[in-house]
Amino acid sequence: MQAIELQTEKILEDIIADFSECGNSSTSSSKPTVFRTGFRRSDAIKLRTMQLIDELLIRNKRTTKRDLYYMDNKLFGKQSKSDTAIERLATQLAVPRAELNIYASPKGFAIGNISFKENGTETNARNSVFLINPMSDYTGTLTLQSSSKFILIVEKDAIFQQLADEKFYEQQECILITGKGYPDIGTLAFVSKLAEEIPDLPVLILVDADPFGIDILCQYAFGPKKRKERASLCVPRAQWVGVLPSEIVSMTQQVNAQQSFNLPIAPAGIQNLTAKDKQKLHSLITSYSSSESIQEEWITEMQCMSQSGIKAEIELISSLAPQYLTQVYLPKKVHKLLSTSEI
Repeated sequence: MQAIELQTEKILEDIIADFSECGNSSTSSSKPTVFRTGFRRSDAIKLRTMQLIDELLIRNKRTTKRDLYYMDNKLFGKQSKSDTAIERLATQLAVPRAELNIYASPKGFAIGNISFKENGTETNARNSVFLINPMSDYTGTLTLQSSSKFILIVEKDAIFQQLADEKFYEQQECILITGKGYPDIGTLAFVSKLAEEIPDLPVLILVDADPFGIDILCQYAFGPKKRKERASLCVPRAQWVGVLPSEIVSMTQQVNAQQSFNLPIAPAGIQNLTAKDKQKLHSLITSYSSSESIQEEWITEMQCMSQSGIKAEIELISSLAPQYLTQVYLPKKVHKLLSTSEI
């Protein structure tokens, strides 16, 4: 921690030294224009962010990205500006964001057959949802109850709540987890720690059949790309339980309607890929096609989406019939994956 303080203070000193030269006629013409004519707003944001983080480190205090934004929201303007400054500083210092004492606001939730101890504190999520601590790396001992058969990670909070309300975790003897969209570092660390502590436990992921759902899937499986600690925030053995692009294509074509997951649906349940979707999908295919760690079936599904040009949300499956998602679709998909799993 002291080393990080020294690094931030050194950077601050350099910036202040540059700032003091503003307007100095003797300044070399090779000096960047920003320092000869005055700070841009982006430089002021960078400096202020570093000052706030330096204070946190000196006082050994923690805060969330949201709270840091409100420490000078008039300067930052919007949280994305302070968030970007924080991430760039972490990259410049080559440290995880947590070592700057900055954390994302809590996002992750879990419920199911799991209990664990951390620093002497026991948490039991068997009967109620618990909030995954974004300030923990979950280095404590995790103890899983023997009745759990798998972990199911759900992209969306609404679907997570539906599964929890219908007691899916009891019926299927599993652990339910959601990061409410793109997961925060705390949720990724929690999932990774679970997978590490219980290596025989299958990890299944349910996301929208769209490019951003696939991107979320890949974050759980391979970790966030720009994170130094990426290797400790991933579960390479994770399996894609749904919703698969090939299933959506089969539904629209109504091929062999007697087969599972090949049901006729209203056209309103399917959407065409937008330009932004296509750009994201192309980026994913390009990034992972040459990767040895990704399952070949995942690339095939991405290509299927690219060729069909359509997408759908998890809610489409839920709309087919009451409790169809929890009583038909997921049980069949889970059974198929677990029966063929090598884990």
